[in-house]
Amino acid sequence: RASPSEQRLQAHCGLPGGGQSCSKAKGSSQWRRRKYSRVGMKGLPSAAAVACAMIVVCASHQPEEEADARDSCDSSNVQAKTTISILSEADHTQALAKWRSRWSEGNIGFHLDNVHPLLLRFADDLLGSPISARQGQSVLMPLCGKSKDMTWLAVSGHRVFGVEISSLACDQFFQEAFLPRTSWTPQQSQGIRRAHASGNIGILEGDLFALGAQTTKKGDVAPRNSSSAGTTRDDLEALIEGRAQVDAIWDRGSMVAIEPGLRNQYASLMAGLLKPGGRILLVSVHYDESLVQGPPHSLRYNELHELYGAHGFSIKLLNAQDVINTAPPRMTAAGLKSMTEAVYLLTKNI
Repeated sequence: RASPSEQRLQAHCGLPGGGQSCSKAKGSSQWRRRKYSRVGMKGLPSAAAVACAMIVVCASHQPEEEADARDSCDSSNVQAKTTISILSEADHTQALAKWRSRWSEGNIGFHLDNVHPLLLRFADDLLGSPISARQGQSVLMPLCGKSKDMTWLAVSGHRVFGVEISSLACDQFFQEAFLPRTSWTPQQSQGIRRAHASGNIGILEGDLFALGAQTTKKGDVAPRNSSSAGTTRDDLEALIEGRAQVDAIWDRGSMVAIEPGLRNQYASLMAGLLKPGGRILLVSVHYDESLVQGPPHSLRYNELHELYGAHGFSIKLLNAQDVINTAPPRMTAAGLKSMTEAVYLLTKNI
């Protein structure tokens, strides 16, 4: 039986039952997907291309119980609509500058001094049980900051690749972890300014959306067990050039940190970086955006399903709980009374 917090999330987002898979096989699906415009992987659109794409998530011949659940996603009991804006390059550049400023000003309330408790709880779902049983898996951490999750995953025997816009965050990670590193300017930068490697941990310093900008054929990151910086360097270069895919992605708040206008491109990017059968452990939040705006930005289940379902992902709710007590003070000051944190397991089936 679903917990009260899960029931609240299900009632609002239309999730049919706690812990169930939220996608259907292509042959049996009763859902019609409407194709929508995607921002190209080669870069952000020009300012002249700023537009707003409306995506209508419409269902035909739904089972009654699912239709009833999903109807609750819209207070007027009509078909749910998801709006995805396309962000201009100028707006994206401004957003990156704001994140760099937050690090330089020490305004990093989102940073945790310990390993993320949700990673500790659901690592087996992401990487297999126990976490150390299948060592050598490659894990991508978008917008990694100076998270201690990277060290924990590396000590557990996995290869970790972070992406972070702030040079200060990159420096502080290696300094605070007492890790010697090798740093260099990538051959094909594509928006990545520097790369850093230490053992089986690598961090790309630059714009996350620069990854895989080249349209080269992808393959798995080499299944190495070596801890030398040279092998990590090769893997980082392969990721930059779009020649590699990873086994897993730990999205501990990346998708709700980026501007909502980039979610379309973000989902496409993550899908392209993850190999078939790979998994994403994703943490999101949902709240009343009429009261206050993010980051973290609210992410509804139906939007998550639309974005990743288009790439052949199944989605499973692992946990949901109210986290208003840990919400940013400016949000509670604005009158926000409830914020739901949800953890999803996304599996790439194609």
